[in-house]
Amino acid sequence: MAVFDVQSIVDAFLATAVDIARDSGCAAVAIPTDAGMHLLSNQPEVERDLHKRYIADVCIGGAQPAIDGDEFWMKPVRRMDVQFDAYHRGANAVSTIYLIWRRAVCEK
Repeated sequence: MAVFDVQSIVDAFLATAVDIARDSGCAAVAIPTDAGMHLLSNQPEVERDLHKRYIADVCIGGAQPAIDGDEFWMKPVRRMDVQFDAYHRGANAVSTIYLIWRRAVCEK
């Protein structure tokens, strides 16, 4: 049985989310607040790593993103207080999300 480092699992998960967003023409990738973290994983180690490396170092408002080519990995992550429904309206709602990546220029 293969054993993987939790950090590598989180990195691969987020890289895949960004790849899907990029390929689909999405403008951003965000993760939910701690209260909605179970929507990403049912493993406490994964939730702790996401919190430690992304949510704990958060900026509210005007963070200057790190530039990666034509895209932005938000460092620090930007907190956004918005209503988000994970499945359908009113189901597994969270009120805070954390923007981790955004496209530099939105295509029309």
